[in-house]
Amino acid sequence: MAEGTTKSVADIIISGDVIFLDAEQHDKIVKEWKKDRKIPEAVNLEIVNSVLRRCIIKALTLSEELQLPPPIMLPFATNKKQEDSTSRYIG
Repeated sequence: MAEGTTKSVADIIISGDVIFLDAEQHDKIVKEWKKDRKIPEAVNLEIVNSVLRRCIIKALTLSEELQLPPPIMLPFATNKKQEDSTSRYIG
């Protein structure tokens, strides 16, 4: 193992399918998908952000239930004199 790396205790892997419905943009989305196998960037951002938000919440809940470090750094209150607030993160 390389110096400075840590061994993973566990991995949380979430998989699934996304169904996106937008009656207003339906024709535009289908046309671009058939042409370039891509979806409009605005739609893509909406989908990715929704998936990230839901998966991070689920992963955070699972990590708490399994008593694992959180998958993201959580904010916490500190004394003004405390120097480095990132030193507590162990995930």
